Amino acid sequence: MVRPIQPLGTYGVITVRRTKHGYVASARFRELTGAYRRVSASGPTATTAENELKSKIAAGLPSTAEGDLNGQTKLSVVADVWLDEIEQRQEQAPQTIEVYRDIVRRIILPAVGELRLNELTVGTLDRFLKAEAARGNSRGRAARVVLAQIIDLAVRHDALPRNPVRSTAPLRRSRSEIRSLTLDELAEIRRIVRSHRTDSGLPGPPPDGQLAQLFELMLGTSARIGEALAVRRCDVDLDAAQPLVTITGTIVYVRGQGFLRQPHPKHSKYWRTVTVPSFTADALRDRLAATGEMDPEQTIFHTKAGAPLSPANVRRLWRSIRDANADLLPEGMDLATVVPHTLRKTVATTLDAAAGTDLAAELLGHSSTAVTRAHYVQPRKLVDPRTAQILESLRPPEPDESGPGSGQGLGL
Repeated sequence: MVRPIQPLGTYGVITVRRTKHGYVASARFRELTGAYRRVSASGPTATTAENELKSKIAAGLPSTAEGDLNGQTKLSVVADVWLDEIEQRQEQAPQTIEVYRDIVRRIILPAVGELRLNELTVGTLDRFLKAEAARGNSRGRAARVVLAQIIDLAVRHDALPRNPVRSTAPLRRSRSEIRSLTLDELAEIRRIVRSHRTDSGLPGPPPDGQLAQLFELMLGTSARIGEALAVRRCDVDLDAAQPLVTITGTIVYVRGQGFLRQPHPKHSKYWRTVTVPSFTADALRDRLAATGEMDPEQTIFHTKAGAPLSPANVRRLWRSIRDANADLLPEGMDLATVVPHTLRKTVATTLDAAAGTDLAAELLGHSSTAVTRAHYVQPRKLVDPRTAQILESLRPPEPDESGPGSGQGLGL
């Protein structure tokens, strides 16, 4: 009779025999290497001996923290192991790991955290992800990305044969129309930002002009709002023949520490030095004149205490200004969808129209034009008029009115 093969890390039937000094429990154990060995333990009673044997076997196996996962393990336990693992690898930025923790805590655990791995069917997870996507498309996509990585960990530890998330239905990408500003819209934005609270008679100190100067920096460099807020005094050279600004960092939020300057942009490859237009150089000169002498490592845009400005607070301030002026805009102008990131898209669209997508991608810091074209350049509704000149070659020949077939009698 062929004895069935035991799964790795398991033991067979426990036998207990009585000796002169008590009881001895033993079992055939299959190690993680695949080899079999006989394990035994003794005790004053049969139950004690059996429990000692089980403890001895368990002590030789990896702990749950080390990844001893199986089909009975709850998803919440696997999520904790995954979060600990990515934190130890230090391949992700701290703020990215915090985003993952937030997605696990707010979205995944309340819905499916108590399910065991062997209960995570494709259908169950498909219904969960679709329900989350119905609440918000980005919410559903974020949950799918994080959940897939968590269960990948379980697959790597042989707790599941495959990842059921990979078989769920793809979630629709929300694609909003790319918005680029016209010169008239830019002029109006500059006006309302510069005039904010200057003649309102409201209590409190008047604005210090940072928002207007920040917008000019973003327009002249294509920097993201966090990158622009992270520009330091040492990153600016206004005395050069052509004024330069170097994008070397971004502002991020770290739990327990607040908003800090990260010493590299969104991706380290986005580090770049930009020759800025005159309006950006003028705005920076005004800002530096207002701040006076400062530490070279100090961010140019900062609070009264010298801390970096929060991108969220800047966005909130812009929304309040935009909404307060909604009824005062010229007829037919609507800025309701304009956000600081619209400035970056305006830069990309302007460069693309004048010099092509390659130059736009270079300024924006993209490694290829695909992202620039797909997400930043507003499509042109008017087709290049040169098409009409080219298609003139298809014009029919002039009819010969003197000869046959002049068109008479054709009912035209």
